[in-house]
Amino acid sequence: MTMPSSGALNMGDTSSPVSVNFELGKAYPYKQTVSMDDAAVRTLAGVGGSGTAWNMNSLYGKSNRATLSYVYSANTANASLNVTSISGYVSGKSDITITVNSGVYVYSNSTGNAGLVLTGGASGDTITLVNNGYIQGAGGAGGFGANAGSGSAALSIGFNTSLTNNSYIGGGGGGGGGCFTGSGTGGGGGAGGGNGGNSGSNGAFAGSTGGNGGSAGGGGGIMPGTGGAGGNGFSTVGQGGGAGGGGGGYNYKSNSGQGGDGGSAGNIGSDGYLISGSGLAGGGGGGWGASGGAAYPSGGYLAGAGGNAISLNGNSVTYLTTGTIYGAVA
Repeated sequence: MTMPSSGALNMGDTSSPVSVNFELGKAYPYKQTVSMDDAAVRTLAGVGGSGTAWNMNSLYGKSNRATLSYVYSANTANASLNVTSISGYVSGKSDITITVNSGVYVYSNSTGNAGLVLTGGASGDTITLVNNGYIQGAGGAGGFGANAGSGSAALSIGFNTSLTNNSYIGGGGGGGGGCFTGSGTGGGGGAGGGNGGNSGSNGAFAGSTGGNGGSAGGGGGIMPGTGGAGGNGFSTVGQGGGAGGGGGGYNYKSNSGQGGDGGSAGNIGSDGYLISGSGLAGGGGGGWGASGGAAYPSGGYLAGAGGNAISLNGNSVTYLTTGTIYGAVA
């Protein structure tokens, strides 16, 4: 609370919320011994050391809380902020605003990390996150000879948070399901830079094209982004993705399957499918926060799940502005 800017003030009172003892956080009843020369009172008033003359007017508008801010002004990978490390932090009495500036990417480049992890704080603190940029998780790798990778969370919070989201928050897309080694294609990489299966490389901020022989495209990294096209499978070219990478063309027979399209932002990647003849095809990578598509026919390795937009870790989010959120909040 903040002391009023006018009117009567009390040093201590049994019920008044305008008393100095109330502002200093003393226990009710607030009518406790207090002196204008007490160090805590002089600090609240912003006056000099012991013995300095001052009057009650110096207490108008004063607050016994710290107002702090932290700004992400440049692209940052695997960001982690413990709010207790912010200069001026006072446990339980800090009002903290964390801002991601417009055009700035706070992102994960590994499915083992969230794009932004917020920890620390104590009961009584208030935390507000203002996102004007992009907070995003990492995309899962497309499957090939193994299950596809799942995407990581965009944001992980360690305390109750108020959120003003003026832009995008999205978990990494899950990788597309791939086929068995030597008998089909890999799946597309998930949105957030996931590698395409079967040697398809990723793109940190742009989806990359898979190589010839059926490698799948990597997942795009720019929101909402575009995934890389799948590679040539003799006569068939894998479909390019939306935000996730496309599955590659079948690399064994010329009359063969084609990988599913990657997911558009927030959409599951398309399943692999056949154009003609026989063959196996990897699924497209998932869009932001969405699962990858399955390989065709069934029996290939599994697609990856999309990452959370926000991992709550037992905490809650109060939305001041919702913006665009891709993925679960859980």
